Amino acid sequence: MADKRKLQGEIDRCLKKVTEGVEQFEDIWQKLHNAANANQKEKYEADLKKEIKKLQRLRDQIKTWVASNEIKDKRQLVENRKLIETQMERFKIVERETKTKAYSKEGLGLAQKVDPAQREKEEVGNWLTNTIDTLNMQVDQFESEVESLSVQTRKKKGDKEKQDRIEELKRFIEKHRYHIRMLETILRMLDNDTLPVDSIRKIKDDVEYYMDSSQDPDFEENEFLYDDLDLEELPGSLVATSPPGQSLLDDDLFHQISSGTPTSTTSSSPIPPSSATYTTVRERPPPPPPPRYFSLYSLHCIPYLLSHSLEPPTLILVPCSTVCLPLSIPVYVTIKLLLGGGGGGGGFHTRLLFITIYFSLSVASDIFPSTTLPPGPPSAPQQPSLSEVSIPPSLGVCPLGPVPLSKDQLYQQAMQESAWTHMPHPSDSERIRQYLMRNPCPTLPFHHQVPPPHSDSVEFYQRLSTETLFFIFYYLEGTKAQYLAAKALKKQSWRFHTKYMMWFQRHEEPKTITDEFEQGTYIYFDYEKWGQRKKEGFTFEYRYLEDRDLQ
Repeated sequence: MADKRKLQGEIDRCLKKVTEGVEQFEDIWQKLHNAANANQKEKYEADLKKEIKKLQRLRDQIKTWVASNEIKDKRQLVENRKLIETQMERFKIVERETKTKAYSKEGLGLAQKVDPAQREKEEVGNWLTNTIDTLNMQVDQFESEVESLSVQTRKKKGDKEKQDRIEELKRFIEKHRYHIRMLETILRMLDNDTLPVDSIRKIKDDVEYYMDSSQDPDFEENEFLYDDLDLEELPGSLVATSPPGQSLLDDDLFHQISSGTPTSTTSSSPIPPSSATYTTVRERPPPPPPPRYFSLYSLHCIPYLLSHSLEPPTLILVPCSTVCLPLSIPVYVTIKLLLGGGGGGGGFHTRLLFITIYFSLSVASDIFPSTTLPPGPPSAPQQPSLSEVSIPPSLGVCPLGPVPLSKDQLYQQAMQESAWTHMPHPSDSERIRQYLMRNPCPTLPFHHQVPPPHSDSVEFYQRLSTETLFFIFYYLEGTKAQYLAAKALKKQSWRFHTKYMMWFQRHEEPKTITDEFEQGTYIYFDYEKWGQRKKEGFTFEYRYLEDRDLQ
């Protein structure tokens, strides 16, 4: 009979813990869904996990009692077990949402439709990325160890073991960085589909062996690891090239930059090109027909040349046709840039660069309206003529004039200027204190015109109710009233928990007291639900105790 009463008492205590645990689980569940940022969600999720583990232990105990023949009425036990299992299902939902929150539903749906080749490529790419990250982490560890050993060797010179260790770590760092460079090259080639996946899989085992065992004393490195991949012969797709179909200026200009031809010494005054020079330009094979617009991409190299010269461009010589020519006849514009370079003996070596730009006559007439000549007689043969066009130095690297902004660019510029006039102020982040009278207004005479006497003393706050003190503490942050309310609460044996940001008070003497914590039953004030609650078996760690002496 006594055994049955003892068993029934254990069952009652277990069911009571289940009820309290489910209630606590529900509270944390609500806080999790009302959390404002990711840090709070992670904290509440960890609390939820702790609570569900407690409930699982109670469920195991209940299952033992349900399977026992000593208990006849098992209805209440079965109901509590189902209640715990319901909370476990809810926790699984939270856990699933946390793991898949970074991916959209569309992406999860499409994951099954990826073809095997693409999936294999993604797997190899992920492996390469993870391997590079691991090697970078090991390099960071080696460098930190080298720094610490260097500091120790400075203090204590002549330590040969540490010097040998530093040299060994430097060798590891050098080898790791070599492998990181090669793996990054392989990853780029994989992204550009210039390296098959099977070739990368062949080196996977060797790379993993190096990553895991490179620090072993009997490690033998495979020096021919990347030889089969031909990484030295990088394909052209990995090198940034200019788009095809550019104007003739690109070829001429880059040829002038890359060739090491000797420069000719000339005077600094403008010299018009001779007829032989002009004839040579005209005798070049004609390029393919250009579009009706003039691409400014060809002039992007001119600022580079100007930045390496000592003098700005002096003039542009424009040999052009007459206006009466049909639009299909090409026009050649020769830009003469006088580029100077430092020379010995205080002299200047200059070189003359003629850049030929090929574009249609309609564009030439728009850009250089002053260069056209009046039409000659119909019977006269058409002779090319030269006219000078001066470029003001203020145009800088835009000899064709400023490029007009689009509507979107003008709108963005206007919005940026408007934003500068409404810059945020640090006071914008402060909480609005509705209970502090910023702008006093006149009141009726029978109202209090001044605060009550001695209202700024601890004795006055000790006469207030506990709920009023909590209200002042949580809603008058950063004021003297909050300080006095905290002081009054401490005099009433309330203690502030810095982790949970709540006030706790002993309900009874603690069952366990150590130097680091005390455990027992506490009453705490829940500021979210605005009420006092009781917590049994709570461990109050002293490191979270706000124990400053409020003077």
